[in-house]
Amino acid sequence: MTATFFHYGLAWIPLLLALTLCSTMIICYLVAVATGNVLPELPLISSIGAFPPTMCIFAQGMNIAACLYFVCCYIWYQMASTQTRYMGTKQPRCVLLWSLWMGVMASLGLSIVGNFQVTEVEFVHYTGMAMVFVGTTFYILITVHVCRKYLGYHAPYWGARLVIGLGCLISGTMYAICLGFHRFENRVPIEIFSSSMYTINEGFEEAVCAASAEWCSALFILGFFISLAPEFSMFALQLPETVSCSKLKTNPRWQNL
Repeated sequence: MTATFFHYGLAWIPLLLALTLCSTMIICYLVAVATGNVLPELPLISSIGAFPPTMCIFAQGMNIAACLYFVCCYIWYQMASTQTRYMGTKQPRCVLLWSLWMGVMASLGLSIVGNFQVTEVEFVHYTGMAMVFVGTTFYILITVHVCRKYLGYHAPYWGARLVIGLGCLISGTMYAICLGFHRFENRVPIEIFSSSMYTINEGFEEAVCAASAEWCSALFILGFFISLAPEFSMFALQLPETVSCSKLKTNPRWQNL
């Protein structure tokens, strides 16, 4: 006997991921602005979770989102593997594995971003940020390639994801350039750069540019996972059958084990 949960499919998983990321960033932004820790004019996402009490909310939200991120990537990998199984030797196993590993890297980076605040462990935090941006960008582009060439999806479906992937690539590159130029040219301490003490000083324009690109990247990532909902709605999870050990012993399938 098997039991299926959520007969409407697995669309709730990517939607829950998008909701978790969105609510975490909005709550942290509102609390950080209300407590005076950051400026309301487009602060960096890293900054809104760098000071108490938002650092606890930010870390918890990012950890939950990282778990959901990995679950989404693994389920999509299994779905694509099932749909391309009939191809035999032409099945894109290597491409699908690369997509899975990119998703794992991005989900791990998301957890690192939440647990290692930029004001405490700056290098580790930015390493996690790079893992998220690079992993997600390549993951989106790989899924576009698989959907177009192997799954036979219509152009509007994978075309929208292609636009999202290119948007992630452009905004992530702009974020890295603006942030790198600002941090290494102006030499503003990270504690001041991430707080409300940093106002109209030298390099403020680069900081706003980096923050704008970072928020754009976050919106593109949210849009991508929302686009997975129709695809996930076609599949559901089933509970395995629970039997007694005596039945297993009499089953020919298990006698040779």
